[in-house]
Amino acid sequence: MKKTIKEISKSTWEVEFLLTPEDVQPHFDEAYKNAQPQIDMKGFRKGKVPMNLIKKHYGKAIEFEALEDIANKTFQDFLKEDNVSMVGTPQLVDIDKKDGDYKFVIKYEIIPEIQLADYRGIVVDEPVHPVTDEEIEQYVEQVCKNNGTFEEAEQVVDDEFVVDVTIQEIDEATQVPILGDKPTESKLYLADQYVMPEMKANLMNTKVGDSFIFRPHLYDPNAPDKTYRVSVKKIEKLIPAEFTNSFVETYTQGKFTTTEEFREDIGFKLQENWNEKSRREIENQLITKIVEMNDFEPPASVVEDVIEAMAEDVRKNYQIKDKDKLPTSMMAEGLKPLAVRTVKWEIIRNQIMKNEKIELEEYDIEDIVKSEVERTKGDASVIANKLKQNPQIVNNILNKKVMDFIIDFAVTEEIPFDEYENKHRQEHDHEHHDHDHHEHDHEHHDHDHHEHDHEHHDHKHKH
Repeated sequence: MKKTIKEISKSTWEVEFLLTPEDVQPHFDEAYKNAQPQIDMKGFRKGKVPMNLIKKHYGKAIEFEALEDIANKTFQDFLKEDNVSMVGTPQLVDIDKKDGDYKFVIKYEIIPEIQLADYRGIVVDEPVHPVTDEEIEQYVEQVCKNNGTFEEAEQVVDDEFVVDVTIQEIDEATQVPILGDKPTESKLYLADQYVMPEMKANLMNTKVGDSFIFRPHLYDPNAPDKTYRVSVKKIEKLIPAEFTNSFVETYTQGKFTTTEEFREDIGFKLQENWNEKSRREIENQLITKIVEMNDFEPPASVVEDVIEAMAEDVRKNYQIKDKDKLPTSMMAEGLKPLAVRTVKWEIIRNQIMKNEKIELEEYDIEDIVKSEVERTKGDASVIANKLKQNPQIVNNILNKKVMDFIIDFAVTEEIPFDEYENKHRQEHDHEHHDHDHHEHDHEHHDHDHHEHDHEHHDHKHKH
């Protein structure tokens, strides 16, 4: 047998096998032996047809069917002998008989090993933002709203209303409900930033019993392209709780007893959130620059897997259980740039880990082990072993260690957060002004809001 390996790209390769008749004959003999019990020929009992007659009447068909099995067996042996770490599914490109020999050409993908560009000393912006008194007061207002009471109302007149609605899919032409589709009940707080502005506008000034037609796809291309009737069932006015020392003590379960103490704690927690956001932005800049510095084609099959996972996230976000209603093919083009970036970074990150000998060490999980021991009263060594076997925990720890390493060597230049956002928005618009879609960063899902530490007891709205 002769073997020829051809590089198509860093991640895509082809291997050609040239097998002699002597190489394939044992496989053919095995194929005949396996086929014999199934052969039924007049004059013979089933399974008792002589081999010479089987070869005469069915030989070409049996040998042709065996060729694919021979190609697969030869390829699997090649992967083991050459220690090839393949990803995805191999593709049998060609089967041919040439000068009495049998030729098999198989295309396959690997995770490429690459010579990385220098990832030390990269210059990035470090966005900074000192928390203001106004932000603290906005948070206090939100806490009071979250713990407020409700009064039934006749009409929606501003954002501080909660509206119970029923959402029913209808036929766009006839406006008749779709047969078999069950209406969905939803409670919408109009001041919530996640309520679509167009939905909020339609609900403004409505009364109980009012309804309107709504097509979310007109405002969000990722939303289902369907038509809905939204009916108002109940309207309530939110009355915020009064911010007093007594309220603070109850809300924090005695951790704080005065409004001043609570405001100070809010300021600390909000600053932590801004610092974490700054860290994410630094990481995102570094990842983008490092990916751009290393030009290679990632394995297409892995990119497709990531696209499928992202598409599934979109369907979950819109509560679409039927995949056919929002197929991956409809979203693939828009998701592909981010999927490619994600896969390339994963390959680069693993290469950095290998280069710098970054690995999981005992001290990396000490705090988690201590916390779990206190929570479960379990054995520390058993818990540690379980943590080491948890891929998600290990991946998160290693990812942080890689980013810590890169950031330690990076050159950061402080810039106010608002200037940073304007600068990068302009760069983004400049790069994408000819495109009809915009790439969203699905790695962080950053919604530009700041959540307070939920160690404080968060009361539900009271009716």
